[in-house]
Parts: sequence; C-alpha cells; structure tokens
Amino acid sequence: MSPAQELLDLVEQAAAALRLADGSVGTAFVLLGDTLARLQQRSPGELVGKPAQDVARLFAADDPVERALGLPLTVVELRAELVKEEPGLTVTLDPTRLAACNKIVSTSTVLLNNTLEQILSHCRHAEELALVGPSASCFPEPLFARGVTTMGGYWVLDPAVFMRRAAALEPWGDAGKKSSVRRSAYPGTQTLLRKAA
Repeated sequence: MSPAQELLDLVEQAAAALRLADGSVGTAFVLLGDTLARLQQRSPGELVGKPAQDVARLFAADDPVERALGLPLTVVELRAELVKEEPGLTVTLDPTRLAACNKIVSTSTVLLNNTLEQILSHCRHAEELALVGPSASCFPEPLFARGVTTMGGYWVLDPAVFMRRAAALEPWGDAGKKSSVRRSAYPGTQTLLRKAA
C-alpha cells in the first residue's frame, strides 16, 4: 500500500483528510472532545512517508487523536441540552432505548468515541443497523460480523479536486460521492483485492 503523503485539516468541515502517495484520500471526523485542537498542534508532516498500514494501526490506540488519524477514516445523543421527547421523536442519552427499535441508524462517530461496544450491545435484535458518516469508509467485515447491515461512507473520486476544495474550506461536492455497502451484497475485501490485482 502507498505511504501517507499529506494530512489536511478541514476545520470548518469537522474532518481531517489523509492522502496517500497513490492519490487515494480518506477522511475522519475530528470534533470529539479536544481532538481537533490537539490535531492542529501536531505537525501535518509527521505521517508523511509512513506506510499506510502503520497509520491504520493508530486506530487501535486509546487516544482519540490517534484513533482519528488511524481511520482516514440510532444517534444516541451525548449532549444533554439536545435531549427531548415528542410524538414520533425521541432524543435520549440512554442507549438502552435502542432495544425498542428494529431499524437503527448510527453515525460512524461510535468508531472513534469508544461507544461502539455499548451501542452494539443494545442493537442485537435490530433487523437493520446502518453505520454512516465519513469514518464509515473503512473495510466493513469486522462490523458486518458484529451485526451492522449497511455501511455508508464517502468515496473520494477526484483526489486533486477534493484536496483543493478541502484546503480552501469549500464543499467537497462532486469530488467524491456517498457510498453504501450492504452486508448481504458485499463480496468480501479479499475478493475485491483479487479482482483489482
């Protein structure tokens, strides 16, 4: 795999982008806790030249900044001021409320804020469990094995346009597209790699 070539801070878009030497780009959400502030204090060049596998191993770290860098890359709300309940809508801090839902959509933030295990423990009964967001643009097998049925991410199609727009804090637009992968239709990463070889 290509080594990391550039780390770009996308402050207004709540994300960071990592570009590899082969031109591929991955994004990750960075507004958890002090992740954004700490990322901005780091040297963008510190990952340059590192093998992509080494960067990906950062996802196993406990530090949210390392996890964000390693993922180039039913919302249960964590902010109490957004909690409300009205007919047809419940915003709660209590993940056990997911047990009453048969279709669940979760932001991919759960991959970075250490809430994945807690959320999944209340979703075992769900007929559909979708994980969506820029950080869900990762290999899906481990999550499919845990009960996720759909992964929705962002696929960068034109890295040069993406990096130019991102650097200018402009919308990414048609530099890429949203993608959706269903467990039932996914042929497997090894099959895809064999076909690409």
